[in-house]
Amino acid sequence: MSRTRKPGCTVTLHQPLALGDYRSPGRDRPGNRLASHEVAVDDLAVTFADAVTNTIAEGLGDPRVLEDAIGALPPGQRQAIELLKLSEMSLKEATTASGVTSGALKVATHRVMAALRRTLAGG
Repeated sequence: MSRTRKPGCTVTLHQPLALGDYRSPGRDRPGNRLASHEVAVDDLAVTFADAVTNTIAEGLGDPRVLEDAIGALPPGQRQAIELLKLSEMSLKEATTASGVTSGALKVATHRVMAALRRTLAGG
């Protein structure tokens, strides 16, 4: 026995029941979703503010190299990174200060960050 939903598309009555049969009853409960992403940690210093955890193993690099890389950027991208990242302006403040749309600032910032990662990584 079937009923028609759209012309040319029929669904038998047993199909809606079969679609839900594969799911376990409590699979989508919030506790079950969170538990699937948790990891047991024996050493809590990994996750808490401990002096050993928060040491800098490698140096951050030479700030002059970063300044040179930013200086080599096109003017629009340089302005976007200076306003949003270096001056820590909000997107709204940077839009007002630069006269550029928020979308253009987001795109420019994304492109600058990708370019700086490539440049500073040596690739």
